[in-house]
Amino acid sequence: MNKLYFYGHNCFVAESAAALLIIDPWLTPQGAFFGSWHQFPDNTHLRQPLVEKTADKDTYVYLTHEHRDHFDPETLSMLAAAPRFRGFFIPAFHDPYLREQLEAYGKSVTEVADTHKQAVTDDIGIQVFVSDVGVNHDSAVLVTTPDFTLLNQNDCKIFDRLQTIELPRINYYSVQFSGATWHPVCFRMPDEDKRRISEKKLPSSSTMCWAPSAFCGRISTCLRPGLQCSLFSTRSSAPSPAASLRTSSSWSIS
Repeated sequence: MNKLYFYGHNCFVAESAAALLIIDPWLTPQGAFFGSWHQFPDNTHLRQPLVEKTADKDTYVYLTHEHRDHFDPETLSMLAAAPRFRGFFIPAFHDPYLREQLEAYGKSVTEVADTHKQAVTDDIGIQVFVSDVGVNHDSAVLVTTPDFTLLNQNDCKIFDRLQTIELPRINYYSVQFSGATWHPVCFRMPDEDKRRISEKKLPSSSTMCWAPSAFCGRISTCLRPGLQCSLFSTRSSAPSPAASLRTSSSWSIS
């Protein structure tokens, strides 16, 4: 049976009897963006078990984009050194930066164009949805197996496309629930001003999902812990939340 594992942040692993597809493995203890961002909850203790998991299975990695909380060179070096590591899949961006960085590992790099479907193995496939506008390079990925489907949107801003994309029934949906910039931004201000701004920002950005209701009606489980659905009151039913989402969680569809 195919299984789905969660390794923290945006790292999911689809496992079949013979292969692994690892998405955005950010597990380095060095954090990202010059050490100013770190995983929460901490998932660095899972890196070695994940590397060990690749020992007896063909292993592939899909990277949604090049931001360092998704593209972790230190962890990728460890995975790429595994005897059965087979290669990378990435979105087909106009900018060749991500492809060129990955080619340095000496492994296969396959670019997948927007909306195209790509077989990873006989029983794991992906379909990629690319946002490539200006400085914004990102992608969402639909993972399909005989036992489940996962739509991993991470922080890819394709909400306006969700109602028009033809998708199968989605078993699991993962989406960003707090704002982020690609690089740390720091301000000096009095504590009272910081408190006031934080209280104003929190309800509007970090607890709300804006996925269209017509799209959400096709989802079985939304992997967005503690997230308020902005359109819940406008539809008769909502997807079941994964209330106990934790690093190293796993799911299977029976």
